[in-house]
Amino acid sequence: MTMLELNWGTVRQGSLLELIDAAAVAGFGSITVPPPWYDAALVAGHTAGELRARLRDAGLVVGYIDALTAGLPGQPSGSAPARYQNTLESCMTAALGLEAKRLSVAHFGGAQTDIGALTAAIGDVATRARSEGLAVVVEFIPGTGIPDLTTAIRIVIDVGADDIGVLLDTWHHYRSVGSVADGAKVPFELVHAVQVSDMPAGSVGCWQAGDPGAAERNSTYVPMTGRLLPGDGVLPLAEVICGVLAIRPGVPVGIEIFSDEMRAMTVERAAAESAKALRALL
Repeated sequence: MTMLELNWGTVRQGSLLELIDAAAVAGFGSITVPPPWYDAALVAGHTAGELRARLRDAGLVVGYIDALTAGLPGQPSGSAPARYQNTLESCMTAALGLEAKRLSVAHFGGAQTDIGALTAAIGDVATRARSEGLAVVVEFIPGTGIPDLTTAIRIVIDVGADDIGVLLDTWHHYRSVGSVADGAKVPFELVHAVQVSDMPAGSVGCWQAGDPGAAERNSTYVPMTGRLLPGDGVLPLAEVICGVLAIRPGVPVGIEIFSDEMRAMTVERAAAESAKALRALL
């Protein structure tokens, strides 16, 4: 049976403990966690052991720590809001404390950067993670030094290790391709994690690497907004998920819905609506 994974961004109005409880009630088997949520739980008086026990009692695992967003080439201090600048040390601390399986790496807030320098840096991250029993997934984000699937694939192939793969976020993917049809060209064997969301037709292809009109088209774009539940937009999500699961059946199907509508819900309702949409998709 395919495992469902609840990404923290879908319930960003909550906390780690709320995420755990809501995910368990909704029937998820895996969650993703940002380092600040782990740190906040410790500050609130919980220990790492208590948090691990809470996860076990809920029948949950932490699929990956989301995400390393600071310290890569082209990602200077201050390139993103402080709350989103997660260092390798903070990520490793959270990963080990919660017994996470993976660490995701994103060039969040970064500028166009030499791909060789990025590959070397991510290779170093993978080596450090491997020393602690962690795998790595590389996320691409339009407008950064890793702007699209093609770039993420090149980095993963050049690092050349079995424990590093691509994190396929459908929102980022279909923003960065020319059309929905172009988005079908995915080497699913390299996809080690999935973040599913749907999108309206007008958002498909709105940001493509090297497109001089992209910046103007995105002048009113507000990051971390506008995503739709599976089935509410135009993306061929069933085809994407079938492609991944046919080759990598153990990959959880994750959901990441950054939207004002989801943020206005209770954590419990947002998790329940997400699980319902994923099950309908599957």
